[in-house]
Amino acid sequence: ILYQEENRQEYQTGLEIFVGTVVGNEFSFIQIGQPQVFLLRESYPIAPLATNVDLSVSLSPPGKMLSPIPASMMGLEPEVNLSVHTYGIQPGDRIALLSRSFATSRFLSMDSSDANLDSMTDELVKQDQHMPFWLGVVDTTT
Repeated sequence: ILYQEENRQEYQTGLEIFVGTVVGNEFSFIQIGQPQVFLLRESYPIAPLATNVDLSVSLSPPGKMLSPIPASMMGLEPEVNLSVHTYGIQPGDRIALLSRSFATSRFLSMDSSDANLDSMTDELVKQDQHMPFWLGVVDTTT
């Protein structure tokens, strides 16, 4: 057990969790915290499937966004809220996973046909080259 009253002070870290699967024409996932999840479908803009606002959005002073600060993690509290999602997918769909405080409007307006790791990374870095993030793209083809 990760959390019990007698060992509460021993834990200084927590986990953000994402688990996804494709079964037939459905993409299902469960998560606690980041990443943000986006659908990349040919000829469409990037579509948010699940976004999570971290604490940096509410704790940042005006004009300076703090680095990401997780708002929801497993291991810090006795109970967690799991986010469970299922979406229909089509052949050729891809899923982008982004762990960052927020996605820029230019990132979201990219045509999914042109979206790849390089182009999406370039767009995020243009907005703020000092904002840490990780980005991954998953092909849903089974």
